[in-house]
Order: sequence, then structure tokens, then C-alpha cells
Amino acid sequence: MTLPGYRRCSRCPNLFRPVHGNAKLCGTCKTARREFRPGAVTFGIRRCERCPRDYLATVEHQKYCSRRCRELARRRDEKALYANPVHRGTRARLVPVVATGTVRCARGAACRWREYVDGELVGGLIKRGSKWHLGHPDGESSGGPEHESCNTAAPSRLRAKARRQR
Repeated sequence: MTLPGYRRCSRCPNLFRPVHGNAKLCGTCKTARREFRPGAVTFGIRRCERCPRDYLATVEHQKYCSRRCRELARRRDEKALYANPVHRGTRARLVPVVATGTVRCARGAACRWREYVDGELVGGLIKRGSKWHLGHPDGESSGGPEHESCNTAAPSRLRAKARRQR
């Protein structure tokens, strides 16, 4: 039984509210269909790693049927990384220290607000009240408090650096 004003999608078991009388697909399936271009190279039919739906892969390493499934899976993976007691405890201990405004970004020379101190390029100060993340040690950071923008831009910067070295 469906709710009044809703229909069942013809591709998946989801219910959706149709925009017009001929609508047969929910928003997720409609988006997935739009992403496929006729004549494009395909990599076969695969099963989504998040939901039990089969989909036509348009990219070699595609794992998910839609952007929504990819984002939901990413949130689950990120939660496993950052919701653990060690990470939360370390961040909680650093909150009052960073709130003083005297802590430098752990990104060092890769920091967006880097500055020279005694002839050495160091990360900029994290201002009082600004957003910050607890970074992980990687190629440019020692791990520790980082500006929010420095931390979120790091993966793209590191990928570009690796691409240039190849």
C-alpha cells in the first residue's frame, strides 16, 4: 500500500511524490540515469556497495550507484575515523589551548596563513574563535591543530603534488 500522492519507483523500491503525471522514477534513479550518456564507455553491471541496487558502471573504479550512496558511505567511513574515543579525547584536551589563540597550524609551510618566523616558514596562528580540525600526520603535517581550510584542502593538494611527481 502506498501513501496518498506517492508512487513506487519503477527501478527501485523507494516511494516518491511525482512532479507530473508521467513520472516513473524517484530522484535518485533519475539522477543516476542522467549521469549515463548514450555512447559512453561502460564497465558492466555492478552491485552498489551500500544498497542492494544493480547499476551500470560508467567509471572503472565506481563502487556506488549514485552520489547519494557515495556520500552516505563516506559519512559512515568518516564516522569510524573521527568518532573514536582517542581522537575525541585529544581534541577535547586541545580545545582550551587552541582557544587562547597562541597555537600555530600543524600544516607548517603548507598552511594557508603561513609566515616567516626567524627565517623559517611556519604555520599561521589559529585565531581565537575560528574553526579548527585535529589533523593527522601525513606528508606535510605533523598532526595536531590545523585551520579548518588547511585540513580540508590537504587531500587535493597532496594528490596534485603526487601527480606532478609522476
